[in-house]
Amino acid sequence: ASPLEFLDATSAYRGAEPLRTNVLGSVASGVASGSRRYDAYFWWVVFDGHDEVVGAAMRTPPFGLSIGPMVDDAAAALARVVAQADDGLPSIGGPRGAVLAFLGAYAATGSPGSARRVGAGRRDVLYALDELVVPDVDGAPLGAGIDDARLAEAWLSAFTEEVERAPYEMTHADRDALHDSLTRGRWRWWCRDGSPVAMAGHAIPVEAATGMVTRVGPVYTPPSERRHGYGAAITAEVTRLLLDGGSKVMLFADADNPTSNGVYRSLGYVVVDEFVRRTIDAAPR
Repeated sequence: ASPLEFLDATSAYRGAEPLRTNVLGSVASGVASGSRRYDAYFWWVVFDGHDEVVGAAMRTPPFGLSIGPMVDDAAAALARVVAQADDGLPSIGGPRGAVLAFLGAYAATGSPGSARRVGAGRRDVLYALDELVVPDVDGAPLGAGIDDARLAEAWLSAFTEEVERAPYEMTHADRDALHDSLTRGRWRWWCRDGSPVAMAGHAIPVEAATGMVTRVGPVYTPPSERRHGYGAAITAEVTRLLLDGGSKVMLFADADNPTSNGVYRSLGYVVVDEFVRRTIDAAPR
């Protein structure tokens, strides 16, 4: 199926769960609009016995499987099909309950890939904005454009290494995606004395039956500029701009980072769910 067919088929499903399905919608929308960031595309839709969509997932290699919310039976049905069609998936991420149900059913398929060892991955807290609280921080916001690409590339690489806890080298596809988002005005700096001290971006806004939802992130402050509130200030600025554009706003935060979680809560974000990612290693169990 094409990304447009996936978006059309899952419209009602995503509308009922606009936050938990936002990653599926934003990535599919990006691919539909011409993004060439990924090596290939897999789109999955799970139906009940009456043509109602009860689950959805995608994989955009080299990345792992990303799934939306679904009951255990839907996760099991998805696992059986993935075991046949994409048995080498390197990881799976999504709402905690759905991920665990998928992994249990995947192991039960007995496929070669299902015999591999499952490793612990990151945990993320899904936040939605309740009412924005703008902090009083020294400095001012400034839009980032393509002329800022070199600094944005360096900071995004540093952010990725911190999040993944592993060395990272930006690919041509990642660089092209960043340049496109800079050109489209999806990045902002927080500046002090005219120099950037923090940055934040946002994903492609996702239209759903219940309204538009946009995900803030990444948010990054260089270590030398931390503990001054700059990350909070630029997050609030991007959030405000999205609200002014008529969007609901959400973001993810590393569950094991108490600082960032405290910042987002102070800005008016509230916890919605926990997302997890599990690696599926090459070695068998």
